[in-house]
Amino acid sequence: MVAPTQDVRIEPSLDEYSVGDVINCSASGWPAPQITWRHVSGPIADGSRAGQTLNIVEEMRGETNIWRCIAMNNFGTEEMLISFNVSRKSKQGVLISVNQY
Repeated sequence: MVAPTQDVRIEPSLDEYSVGDVINCSASGWPAPQITWRHVSGPIADGSRAGQTLNIVEEMRGETNIWRCIAMNNFGTEEMLISFNVSRKSKQGVLISVNQY
């Protein structure tokens, strides 16, 4: 049985991510769709990425990012856009003070 690509999902779908976060794209169909991410809002270090995951990197900070998840098999192509901002992950840890007497 063959089925065109359908049900493209982006998870988690947020308005803001932090450096180090990962966004996943998935789709159904048979044969299993090939997933590609494409940056559509301007130049960036890696404008296109193959695979289900999009890693949020430092170069994405400062502007609104628009990415397209493209899912394709021999019987069809489906895509979904996501728009988001990127913040820097807080590197502040909990400071514990220990006094020795």
